[in-house]
Amino acid sequence: MDFFFVMGSNDVPGVTELKKFHFELIERAYPAYSLVAGVAWDIARPQVVRQVVDRLWAFGRSRGGPNAIYYDSRIGVGGDRHHLQGANINLGSFFGPNPDKLVNCFDLAAILFVMLKSFGRRADGTSIIQNAACVWDNPWGFVNEGPLFGQAGTPAHRRNNPFWARLDWTQNTAPRIATNHPDRTAFSCHCYVTFEMQPSQTRVVNACHALCDPADPDPNFPHFNLSSGNQTVATFRATNIDQTRPYGAPGVPVDQQRTFCC
Repeated sequence: MDFFFVMGSNDVPGVTELKKFHFELIERAYPAYSLVAGVAWDIARPQVVRQVVDRLWAFGRSRGGPNAIYYDSRIGVGGDRHHLQGANINLGSFFGPNPDKLVNCFDLAAILFVMLKSFGRRADGTSIIQNAACVWDNPWGFVNEGPLFGQAGTPAHRRNNPFWARLDWTQNTAPRIATNHPDRTAFSCHCYVTFEMQPSQTRVVNACHALCDPADPDPNFPHFNLSSGNQTVATFRATNIDQTRPYGAPGVPVDQQRTFCC
């Protein structure tokens, strides 16, 4: 998949232009000078990519009160990408003063994608961040414990049940429930970004869901790890998907799998 952002034209039907917000994106994408000054790009690249992901994650956490932006734990995608219109991202609805308060994995992957692409191209036409792509991975599954975008920082955010707010099944569900609880929910699919850290070394960046650090001594306020270019697709899948909870059990109706696209 490929995504673009609107920079100064009303040529896209149905898209409301918000002229300044591409600068907001670029401000968060461009690296700190100390990361790149006098450093070969092959050495600086991992730190730069990590900073991009960390800044996007921190942006979600920093917008408290009425302007908070957080993962949609009721519906997820539910047929609607909150900040996407076709293949265009409405940056104003995310970075603006009155944002759409909800976000899902497609929104976050698209924003990460354009943040990485905003580094531009070399004189020979090759991208600075090479072969960046949004990947729709289907099926996905139940996720290991960790906070979702915009929801880190309290005990309730150690969660393994991403759609806990969807109360049309039960009034007893919670962000963190027993592994085999019948009302535990899962991602039926996932969207994230891949790029080449080095030639033929595809790596994952993802700002939707982080993982609790198993070595964290504090069970209530967990430290967490983001996928910031340090994992292959296979490793990302293996560490994020709960391998102890079978997904798509034979003979179980889909509406009892408690699965939704993120």
